[in-house]
Amino acid sequence: MLVRRWSWLLIETPARAAGFLTAVAILAALLLRLELGQSWNLYAAGTQVTKAGDDYQLLLQNVGSAFQETGGELVVLLGGSTIRELTADDALLSKQLTAWCERDVQFVNLGSSSQSFSESWDIAALVPENRKRLFIVGINPNRLGFDDDSVMTELSHRPSGIPVSFSLLWNVALHTGHVGSSERIISAIARQERLGAKWRLRDVFVAPQPVARKPSEDSLQPDRASYREPVWTHAEKLRQANAYIATRVTDFRNRYRAGVQWYNRFHDRFKGPNSDVKFVVPPTDKTFDKVNELISTDFLNAIRLLGGESRTIDLRNRVRDLDTKDFFDTQHLVAKGREKLHPVFFDAVTRALGCPLRASQ
Repeated sequence: MLVRRWSWLLIETPARAAGFLTAVAILAALLLRLELGQSWNLYAAGTQVTKAGDDYQLLLQNVGSAFQETGGELVVLLGGSTIRELTADDALLSKQLTAWCERDVQFVNLGSSSQSFSESWDIAALVPENRKRLFIVGINPNRLGFDDDSVMTELSHRPSGIPVSFSLLWNVALHTGHVGSSERIISAIARQERLGAKWRLRDVFVAPQPVARKPSEDSLQPDRASYREPVWTHAEKLRQANAYIATRVTDFRNRYRAGVQWYNRFHDRFKGPNSDVKFVVPPTDKTFDKVNELISTDFLNAIRLLGGESRTIDLRNRVRDLDTKDFFDTQHLVAKGREKLHPVFFDAVTRALGCPLRASQ
């Protein structure tokens, strides 16, 4: 009976059965190698050409450069384009944090356009666990306005070419009963090829040698930043705020509790003896105040549910001289705004890292 049942697999003898099991074991080992190594990241190699503004290509190259098995303490900033535009050049922050904290600290901003919750999770899952690390995750009403269905949909939507992690697939299955696709590695590599990566077959099995990112020529206008002056007019910003109210406020109110649950799962997954997780709320332009007025009660409740002040870095109203000329639109900083925010953000990160307090703090 057993022979007849499995004859379509040609498992008709013990030798063939052993061969089949060996093939399965080899395939599983290869998948683990791709998942746990950097073979999936074709943009890690220095032969790949990226330009300022190539959002996803720069993200992939930065991931490949930063996430090495050896190195100092990592500070990883995750989020959407608002977070991408939030900070000065990584090299500047790394140098300043290393000097202030008197230990090797590497800062990397891995924000990207429309980065979803699941992409932030998958990027965090790629960080080598042998390195001490601090994850800082950007939140705003838009990034909290999602639910279980959104996360399940995002498993098959990989615009950045970052593969889905086993830990996310497990959590999705555990909390929703949905079992994600096992084709995550192949689809990630295919996406990178569509982004312009050049590869050879051996690249799938041998991780490309990453090349360290060069500092940007202007530390306040890093190559990942897309927004520059001139900024929008007051009328243009007001139209964007009204559109936000029309399309996103209701979503946030109806779904933020589910979004908070997922971010708390992120916290529980990535916080440990060698790592910490903080959430950061970026500042916004004055024209966004009308949005904040509508959601302030729910948003404050979301922060409370995320752990309150002990887990959250709230940058709103922390820089008194931020004005409308510092924001390209309602949410994205330009170089002037980054310069004003820099000391406040730097102070918050040093505190989160537990670095010695100095007189200026």
